[in-house]
Amino acid sequence: MKRILLGALVGAGTLLPALAQGEFQHEASAAVGSKGDGFGDGFWRIRYDYAFSPIKVGNQPYALARYLSPASSVRASYSEMDDFDSFSVGGTYQSPSGWFGLFNYTRNQLEQLDQDEYEGGIGYYLTDTTTLTATYGRYERDYFATESEFNRYGLSLRHYFPLQTTQGLDTEFGYTRVDDDHRFPDGRYQVDGNLYYARADWYITQSWFIGARYGYSDIGDDDDSWIVQTGYWWQIGRVFSLQALVGHEFNTFDDDLTLGLGFTARF
Repeated sequence: MKRILLGALVGAGTLLPALAQGEFQHEASAAVGSKGDGFGDGFWRIRYDYAFSPIKVGNQPYALARYLSPASSVRASYSEMDDFDSFSVGGTYQSPSGWFGLFNYTRNQLEQLDQDEYEGGIGYYLTDTTTLTATYGRYERDYFATESEFNRYGLSLRHYFPLQTTQGLDTEFGYTRVDDDHRFPDGRYQVDGNLYYARADWYITQSWFIGARYGYSDIGDDDDSWIVQTGYWWQIGRVFSLQALVGHEFNTFDDDLTLGLGFTARF
């Protein structure tokens, strides 16, 4: 249950986005970090995004450029954590009327484990800073002699509040319905339940934010999790930037500290 809950929190924006000034269509980034007690779980990731029309950064928080200046785009990424490898490709179509569609395919591999993830969604910009999004995800996993199918039905509402004395507050609330089916050589069992999450990131300046996330799951035993974090990035000219993130997760089972560093080029 912890992995499901943490995955939803990450999907809600736990990882630092990459940043740049002015306008850009290309974004190439690399990140490294560590999490867990004693920082035993190291990870790294590379990613490339291409937008079919220029994305404007303006005077808003750098991290929200893609949200506040949406454009159709495609992306690809590869990441590794210990022996867990993940490759992903996806894209977003943004219509002039405010409707958008998104898709993503991810291939995960670990010793004795193969998992394919198919995700899609449709959403609408209710205002320039408010979106409502519905998503569906299907995950197929082979692990030793077990075959599993995971279905996720999600709905989320996101809104950015510009503020007078600081930059603004980025908020999101979401719900996911979980429907899992596991098949063994000698039988099968099904799991279903609900997952709720909320997050808020306060952008004190264009470069610095403090945020919190909360998630609750009633899948199996009840499980909840808090994540608090802060991030900062340094813009090096118009193209290059450095990012840093420190976060701490408090959950039903244990506490984890996460540190991350990133480098990005936008042009």
